[in-house]
Amino acid sequence: MPYCLNPACPNPAQPGGGRFCQQCGTGLRLRERYVIHRLIGQGGFGRTFLAADGARSHASCVVKQFLPAAQDAATYEKASHLFLREALRLNDLGRHPQIPELWAYFEQGHQQFLVQEFVDGVDLERELAEAGRFDDAKILALLQELLPVLDFIHQHQVIHRDIKPANIIRRKSATADAPPPPLVLVDFGAAKIATATALARTGTVIGSAGFVSPEQLGGKAAFASDLYSLGVTCIYLLTGVDPFTLYSFAEDGWVWREYLTTPVSPPLGQVLDRLIARPLKARYRTAAEALAALATCPVVPLPDRPALQIPPPAVPQAAKEEPIDDLISTVGVDYAPLRDLLAIANWSEADNETRRVMLQAFQCDDTSFLRFDQLTEFPCLDLHTINRLWMKYSDGHLGFGPQLQAWTEVECPSQSERDRWQAFSEQVGWLQQRAHRVGHRIIGGSHEPTWISQPAAWGQVHDCSIADLKTSVPKGFLPYFARLYRGSSRGGKLFLERLQMCERSQES
Repeated sequence: MPYCLNPACPNPAQPGGGRFCQQCGTGLRLRERYVIHRLIGQGGFGRTFLAADGARSHASCVVKQFLPAAQDAATYEKASHLFLREALRLNDLGRHPQIPELWAYFEQGHQQFLVQEFVDGVDLERELAEAGRFDDAKILALLQELLPVLDFIHQHQVIHRDIKPANIIRRKSATADAPPPPLVLVDFGAAKIATATALARTGTVIGSAGFVSPEQLGGKAAFASDLYSLGVTCIYLLTGVDPFTLYSFAEDGWVWREYLTTPVSPPLGQVLDRLIARPLKARYRTAAEALAALATCPVVPLPDRPALQIPPPAVPQAAKEEPIDDLISTVGVDYAPLRDLLAIANWSEADNETRRVMLQAFQCDDTSFLRFDQLTEFPCLDLHTINRLWMKYSDGHLGFGPQLQAWTEVECPSQSERDRWQAFSEQVGWLQQRAHRVGHRIIGGSHEPTWISQPAAWGQVHDCSIADLKTSVPKGFLPYFARLYRGSSRGGKLFLERLQMCERSQES
C-alpha cells in the first residue's frame, strides 16, 4: 500500500487506494513515477522512505525528503545545503559497487527529494546488537573492504565526515550459499569536497559524537579524519562499548583493550592504534597506507567474489574537474548534445545549446528569456553539470567556474552594482574598450565601452583548439549567460549570486 508524503497528513500509512491520498488529497505518485511504500528513517534533516521506481520496472529505491526540524532561516539554509550536497557528492563519485548510486534529485511542491539505489541489508550497528561483538577476523575483513572505498572517495577529493556503524551496510546475499557481497558505505550528506582552500578553512562541525576526530571537531576535517572514524568504528564493534567510554580523559589515551573479552592480535591492534591516534600527524596519511599496514596482520581469507568494477579516480588538482559520465539533471534536461558539441570544440554551438537547455529547465522555448526569480532558483545540480562539461572540454578555460572567479576578483565595497557588472564583463571579454570614432577619424585617447555582439563572440572562438582558445579569449568568455535574461547588471548579479550559493553548497 502507498504511503503519503504530506507531513501534515493525519494518517499517512493509510492513504487508501487510487492516485490521491483519501486522508489529505495529496498525490501518491512522486513525479508521476515513484510510489512510496513505507517510512524507514527520520532525522533532523528529513525523512527516508522505501519506494518503487515505476520507470525501472518498479525497482526498489530510497527516497529522501528534505524536511528539517529547525525552522529558523539560517539553520534551514544550512540544512538545505547539506541535502543538496549529498546529491552532488553521489553524482561526483559516479558508480561504485560499495557506494549507493544516485538515481535522481529534484524539487516538487517547494520540497527537495533525493532518490538513490536501495541497499538491501543490515547496518553494522544493528548487526552488533543482533550478533554480538566482532572478532579479529571480522574487523580485519571490514578494514580490507572499506579502506579501498575510502581510498577511492579520497582520490575523488571527497571526505565522508560521518563514518560510523550505522552508515555501513552489509548487503544480503542473493542466495543462502552465495558469498556475502561487500560492505556498502552510505549517507554522503555530510561529505565535502577537499580543495586546498577548503582544507585550510575552518568550517561547520559535522559528524556523529564519539566517532569524530579532534581536528574535525575543530571544523578542519582532513582525509585522515575518515580513517579516525573508521578506526573508532572498529574498536566500538570489537567491544560493544560507547566510544566516549573507550577513551580515558584522566589518562589522556584510549583504553579500549580493557573492554575486550578476547585480545586482538598485536599487528591488528597496532593498525587500530594508529588509525585512532588523536594527533593528526600520528595517523596514517592515506587509506592506501593503512591498507598496506594490514599486510602484517594474520591472513583472513575473504569470500570469493567477482572482481569489483571500480571507475578510475579523479586526478587531484586545484580546479575541480571530475569525470562526467552521468549527465544528471534535477529537471529532466538532456545534456548529451551539449557534451557532444563541447567534445568536438564547437564552442559557438555549445554556447547556443547552453542557453537552450537553461531555458528548457523552466520549460521555456528558445525565444524566451528567464525571469529574475528563475535565475535565483536555477537548480544547483544542473548548474554543476553544465559547468563541469564546459570546464572539462575547455581545460578549465571556459565555464561558470572561471566566471565566478572573475566576479569575486572584481568585488569592491564602494562599487555600485552596475560598475561591478561592467568590471566583470570587461574581465571576461564581453565589454570591450574601443576607440571612439567621429566619421572615419579616431579621436586620440578616447575610448568607449562596447558590448560584444553574439556573432562577434562566436567569431572569436570559431575553429579554436583549446590551445588557441587560451590565447584568443579571456577565461570565462563563454557561456555568454547575459543572453538568458532581459537587462544586464541586475540579472547578471542575481545569476552570479546563485552560482556562489551553489558553490558554497558544494564545498561547505
